[in-house]
Amino acid sequence: WIDESKLGTKSDGLGSADDLKCALSGYITSALLVASKITESLVKADKMEQSGCRNTIPLAAIAAENIDLGLKNERGSLTRSDPIKSPPQVLKRGDIQRNESLLNSRDKSQTNHLEAIDYVRMNCPPGILSDVGNKTDRLFALGVVFVELFAFGNPTFDADAINEIKASANAKSSGDTKMKPTIDSTNNVPLKKRRSDQEQGSSSEISGKLALLGTPRPLCALVEDLIECIRGEFRRDDAYKTFEDVYLDLQLMINEPSKYLFDNHMPQLTISDKLYGRDEEMLKIQEAYKLRSTGVCLGVIITGEASVGKSRLARSIDELSWQNNGTVLRGKFDQVQESQPLSVIANMFNDMCQLFAEAVRSQGMKQNLASALESALGSQARLLSRFLPNLPRLMTLNFTQNSSSYCSESTQVIRRLFCKTLQVLSFYSPGPITILLDDVQWADPASLLLISSLLQCSKENKRVFFLFCVRDNEIQHSLDSPVHNWYQSTFEMPLKHITLANLSEDGVNAMVSDTLCLFPRLTRPLSRVLHRKALGNPFFVWQTLKVLQKEGYLYHSLRGTMRRWMWDMDKISELRLSENVLDLLIRQMDILPSDLKMGLEVASCMGANVSMV
Repeated sequence: WIDESKLGTKSDGLGSADDLKCALSGYITSALLVASKITESLVKADKMEQSGCRNTIPLAAIAAENIDLGLKNERGSLTRSDPIKSPPQVLKRGDIQRNESLLNSRDKSQTNHLEAIDYVRMNCPPGILSDVGNKTDRLFALGVVFVELFAFGNPTFDADAINEIKASANAKSSGDTKMKPTIDSTNNVPLKKRRSDQEQGSSSEISGKLALLGTPRPLCALVEDLIECIRGEFRRDDAYKTFEDVYLDLQLMINEPSKYLFDNHMPQLTISDKLYGRDEEMLKIQEAYKLRSTGVCLGVIITGEASVGKSRLARSIDELSWQNNGTVLRGKFDQVQESQPLSVIANMFNDMCQLFAEAVRSQGMKQNLASALESALGSQARLLSRFLPNLPRLMTLNFTQNSSSYCSESTQVIRRLFCKTLQVLSFYSPGPITILLDDVQWADPASLLLISSLLQCSKENKRVFFLFCVRDNEIQHSLDSPVHNWYQSTFEMPLKHITLANLSEDGVNAMVSDTLCLFPRLTRPLSRVLHRKALGNPFFVWQTLKVLQKEGYLYHSLRGTMRRWMWDMDKISELRLSENVLDLLIRQMDILPSDLKMGLEVASCMGANVSMV
């Protein structure tokens, strides 16, 4: 019925494995939408029961033959019993052949076709009691529905295993004495336990047969974890416990198929550039960026301890700037560069000059920009060019003036010149200019004065936005330092302050789930231990994962239905790890060759970034 309704397409005579995957992906995506809608109905029914209402979906209704689906189309609702002559217009499933590229698109709304399914109705057969059953029975019943759903309507699919475990389920629900927890006197093993071990083989057999049909392995594992629920209290820890968990996993497969649906990830630990558990902070940055155009907010200061994710959060400004046709200028201070006053900001402004020189194509625009800079800077432009070598690419410099006359007021003059340059370039910029400065706690006093001047002169400039990252805990140790005084002065400026704390347990779990390409319900026990050991510090969590892999506590297994990461929870729980990021890094560096360690010691004296050329 799904194939005929054109929710998905499937072709015959396929050649390569890639052709098979491409063709099946259309059906799989459509079947996932149906599975998600069915599960959503069961989640709602369970919530009604928890609120005191009667559960309206009996156990007997959770069967493929008792489920009716309705699709929206031009003529209204199209049910499964209706003859299907043309695809529902709402879905436009002719585009499903480019399914994988569609699924991996950044616009996730393209894959959200659930609204095209009008309704899901589960009917209890006449003469059958309306018993809702227990939770594991209902989860198992859903697993049987999914087996038939993801078998692609294949008439050659061997359903003997399904019939066998269905019979086991019927025997269990009817109170079969063989299923009672009596003891076998021969082997001294509970009969229920022995019977459940047989059922476990059946669940693995079914998922294996689904895999042979081309069903992605993660989807086979999902089905297996549902079928596993027939074992009741003896089910594996990975087995599902609620319909809500099933629904969340299906949504991940729909929204992020390259990570959670298609089994194409390499067995290597790689961390993505995503932000985890920072939705509230990102929203604050977005709101501040919007207020920039009204003159209410000049920018944002992000504070927090080392390695908590300040720099990564600040980089989220890139997409906002891109959407507004803006430019992001970056600078990062370090302790070594403190001996070179203004070098960080000067390099950033020099890059901006180069960007304008390359971006401005119109001869008229170039002349207007040069005239504006000459009018603003005058003969003092030569002094500024000592800091900005690319400035002559934007304007003609006057070399007749003796720059030595500016020595007595050079610092004030230079600050004023930087401010005027920013005002001119922001006016001719096609979009807002964002100035992002990282590790400001290491800024030299001259740079701090310049930052304050830039903030002051930009109060009325609605085309400039500032973003600072500061380790406030290090500033608090030096109350009389210039950086402490500067930081205190920012509270009197139209700036928003965001304090970044360590990740919550859910944030760590999102990070671990994404890194290991496993559903959050599976990684939650591991994440709980990592959160406790790393105190929620994202960098420390990542380093701990690499240590666990290197020492064999975290490994990639090729056994079973799904190739996935596995771990020894007992050994990891007992493992003693440092609660300090520095100690963990020292532990990793201790095993490096002595020549390499010597080279790193020398390079560390040259700054945070060293060219190896």
